[in-house]
Amino acid sequence: MNAFKNNESTFMKESKGVHRGNKQEKAGWGAIDVTKLVIGGVDVTKDFKVDDTLGTVKLPAPVAAGGEVDVDVEFTTKMPKVFARTGYKDDFIEVGQWFPKIGVWDCAAGPHGHPATCRWRAHQHHLNSEFFADYGVYDVDVDLPKDWVIGATGVQTSEKVNGARKTVAYHAEDVHDFVWTVSPQFKVTEDKFTDAMGSVRIVMLSQPGRDANVPRHIRATQEGLAELERRFGPYPYSQITVVDVPDDAEGAGGMEYPTLFFTLDLPVPPAVHFPEAVTIHELSHQYFYGLVGSDEVEVAWLDEGFTETMTDWGTTRMFGREGGDWDYLGHHLSVTGQEQISYAMAAGIDSLETRAFDYESNRGYGATTYAKTDLALRTMESYLGAEKFEAAMRHYYEKARFTHPRGEDFVRLFDEGAGEDLTWFWQPALWGTQTLDYEILDITKRRKPGPVGLFDDGKGKRVEKEAPKKEDKDAPWISEVVLHRKGDFVFPVELKVVFEDGSEKREKWDGGKSGEPAWKRFVYETKKPVAWAEIDPDGKVPLDVARFNNGRRVEAETAPRRQIVGWFQNVLSILLSTVGF
Repeated sequence: MNAFKNNESTFMKESKGVHRGNKQEKAGWGAIDVTKLVIGGVDVTKDFKVDDTLGTVKLPAPVAAGGEVDVDVEFTTKMPKVFARTGYKDDFIEVGQWFPKIGVWDCAAGPHGHPATCRWRAHQHHLNSEFFADYGVYDVDVDLPKDWVIGATGVQTSEKVNGARKTVAYHAEDVHDFVWTVSPQFKVTEDKFTDAMGSVRIVMLSQPGRDANVPRHIRATQEGLAELERRFGPYPYSQITVVDVPDDAEGAGGMEYPTLFFTLDLPVPPAVHFPEAVTIHELSHQYFYGLVGSDEVEVAWLDEGFTETMTDWGTTRMFGREGGDWDYLGHHLSVTGQEQISYAMAAGIDSLETRAFDYESNRGYGATTYAKTDLALRTMESYLGAEKFEAAMRHYYEKARFTHPRGEDFVRLFDEGAGEDLTWFWQPALWGTQTLDYEILDITKRRKPGPVGLFDDGKGKRVEKEAPKKEDKDAPWISEVVLHRKGDFVFPVELKVVFEDGSEKREKWDGGKSGEPAWKRFVYETKKPVAWAEIDPDGKVPLDVARFNNGRRVEAETAPRRQIVGWFQNVLSILLSTVGF
């Protein structure tokens, strides 16, 4: 909470008081003060050192491996006005990041048999980082006005009314955070999701006047859970709470916590799937961040990138792959298509293994962490095939559940599940900044010429044969298609060549993996010439950073250009209406 104490905090200096378009309000500061700290019965309050959002204290006595120590903390938190995923606005309060969380003591085996190294994984709270903590059991009592509605992590175990107030008790097991939210304006809608283990209770806390979109969020939660369980396994908790935020508190929306998340709602038509996409994204954090304790600070792609990929899968389940983001006015945009636009703006600048606060820019953090991860995973899914890919992802999930995996853990476990070494892909995709970009460099056609030059006349003399003055209309066509790997990310691609008679041919190229040059020429002698050609015609390589150079015609055609212009006009109009311009 000290991120919001003044404009000199690490977070405020990096954000300049702006987050997701919201500005920090005057007189809206928040802070946390530890007033007493006792460890193992010893008062160490005076030894507790606070550096902005990170506090440290030395243990009064060592704790042996497998040992225990009691840590008692007394603290006071002042909530800020809603900003950057927490705070209050009028009678709405989102109480997130409100207590001192213990950092993660982490030991990882060294490479090539070297001994394990241990360290605290704890950092300042930066603009482009979120939250990381260890698993635990929470019992929390909340005192609030009797008529107010509350939602919280875990399940409610009791409620005691005392005059105008009430105390509500919550219990949560095997989670690494606890959040609660209160408001007298919340409208409660309940539903359920049924699976092989029984039912998961769905509780939706919505704002007044938002009834029309409540079914959209609930259906997105149900469909999202169905896809998560199909791919990874059962949701182990008995409840999931979905919270909508007021119009003037949108800075609190779009945030995940164990068994509870805050979505965002906008008055958009059903064909624009923004509400569903946000709900599926935040829901997916229940698995990646929740059940797999991904470090959102040091390896953000294992968290935000995986949930963005799940958003892709979830919206595809609901609306089909082409219309996952919207299916509006006859035009479609998939989540993959949106990610390709985003990633292209920052490709080749930072690697995915960059710490969240070390990216070149906010744009680069989003484009790489969210978009590139989705595109890389979707590319691998096409390369391996859905069945093998899903088995590898599930193997990673099952082995990493309730742990704090790193990037190298994902690669090791995924490759185990896939049954093959895929380092050739992960090295440039995760640790490198190479870009994957293929183009049709050239495409030509010409009639095959007749014999020209000196030839034996059959009588022991050489005679010259001249080129015919007129084109031989019966001569076959020679067509050439030249592929070029513009980027330095080597990946196998497929080529589709279409001839003027409608016939087609498919070719495969390893992209130069075998040591050949970064280009490949395909030559055809046919009755009808090549009309056009396209690299990756089935969209199996979404990581290709520039799709517009994948196709080329022998002769230019203007109609597609008009279609592209019309498509972008519709995209622009949707974006403007979405943000309220």
